[in-house]
Amino acid sequence: MGSANYDGAHFTGADLTDADVGLASFKGAILRGAKLHGAIDLADADLKGAIADDTTQWPDGFDPAARGVLFR
Repeated sequence: MGSANYDGAHFTGADLTDADVGLASFKGAILRGAKLHGAIDLADADLKGAIADDTTQWPDGFDPAARGVLFR
């Protein structure tokens, strides 16, 4: 995925385990139920305004709210 633009994309329930998302933009993307627990370089991705819920899986120690993720 790298520096790709996924602004507004729907990743509901997507399995992004082991995906390289560093430098990718997910502004406004729907990440409800997405599996991001093994995503590579997630800390470098732009997640401002991405929408997640309590079923979205994040890497251990990752703080999505601090990265601008909204929970709805």
